[in-house]
Amino acid sequence: MMVDISKQKVSVKCGCGRNHQVTLKDVAARKVMRCSCGVNIQLEDRNGSVKRSIADTNKSFNDLEKVLRRFGW
Repeated sequence: MMVDISKQKVSVKCGCGRNHQVTLKDVAARKVMRCSCGVNIQLEDRNGSVKRSIADTNKSFNDLEKVLRRFGW
């Protein structure tokens, strides 16, 4: 039951109004995506907050999983 929050999708809106689904991992990696209108969208992780949040959340889920295993779940 491994949970990986980095695979969660978030919505990014282009200036043309189109919405795009990207993963948190893509945001943390600061990937560039291309809208069908031709605009390149640079994903930003200011101050590394997304990357840190992914690591902290995944660690919390892993710790919870270990505790539940000890209780036989």
